[in-house]
Amino acid sequence: MSYSVRIRNNETQETRTFEEPGDWHEGSIHWWTNGNMGCDCNLRALFHGTATSVDSLCGVDGYTVRDITLPDGTVVQIEEQDLIEDLINE
Repeated sequence: MSYSVRIRNNETQETRTFEEPGDWHEGSIHWWTNGNMGCDCNLRALFHGTATSVDSLCGVDGYTVRDITLPDGTVVQIEEQDLIEDLINE
């Protein structure tokens, strides 16, 4: 069942919500933070509504996943400090 992901452009502070058609599962937080979808190139593509990355180098500071809303209405807050520590410890 699909869920919503709210992404912030860290330069402008603008947020947009993207509907993820896949199912939420145990590894989803990692996927959106330290996994493939946590990279600026993929988050920028979603933010701008394109199927592919938009003139973007890979990185982790241009866009941030703010929270995720599950089908039952539960909001999963993404704690930035935890993510920064995870990146440092990788």
